[in-house]
Amino acid sequence: MKNYFPRPTWSITIICLFTILLMWLSFGLWGKKGMTVSFDAEAVKDLQYQVFYTTEEKGKFNEKQSVRKIVKKGKSKIEIVLPIDEIVKFRLDLGISPEKIVISNLILNGKEKVEFKDFNKFHFRNFDKKELSENKLVANISHRDPCIIYKENLFLKKGTIIDWHLFIILATFYFFITYKVVKYLARFKVEKNYSRIDIVFLSMFFTLLFVPMLKISDAEKSVQENRMLAKKPQLKDVYGGGQLWSEF
Repeated sequence: MKNYFPRPTWSITIICLFTILLMWLSFGLWGKKGMTVSFDAEAVKDLQYQVFYTTEEKGKFNEKQSVRKIVKKGKSKIEIVLPIDEIVKFRLDLGISPEKIVISNLILNGKEKVEFKDFNKFHFRNFDKKELSENKLVANISHRDPCIIYKENLFLKKGTIIDWHLFIILATFYFFITYKVVKYLARFKVEKNYSRIDIVFLSMFFTLLFVPMLKISDAEKSVQENRMLAKKPQLKDVYGGGQLWSEF
């Protein structure tokens, strides 16, 4: 039986290069540029967290520059995406009378970790009692509108937000597709005795099939249509008992 596959070193190199190329072409599916605020929370009741932000040093917090997210009670890993390119100051509201709550691992844009080591860097409004425990903020709050304000200016620019579930699925899919294509082209060369130009043409053809992915926009608003675009559904919404699953 003939071995149609090229030498292992070359084959792995070709497959990896094409997989990387296809992942780059489909960036709009598994990643986007944006600003995020993430943190771990443990609460005894359902809460609506709200992040206020400013893009100017002397800017004031207002409802128009804020994003809300409702989270169920218990332990949660929370990520809030902000529709801005740069953030200077931020404020985190903890809902209505959260009672006992624990906040930790507060991270902006995936790289700027705000640790609760020094209370002097924060302004805590409407807190009854607060304490530090292993870089975690443990608080008891009975007031209606408690919030945490970071006093220092940040000047952080947006980074890359990656959907790791889709990233792994697509990378695996592209790897096996590329494997089959490389094996087919090797057989194409040996059995049909076609020239390298024909093989290059076929390779270009398969690659160009993915070029339309470059046109996928991650914008939240269409300027041409003057409307907000529908958000891409997340895997956890479809399979994890989220809102989309409950609608079927």
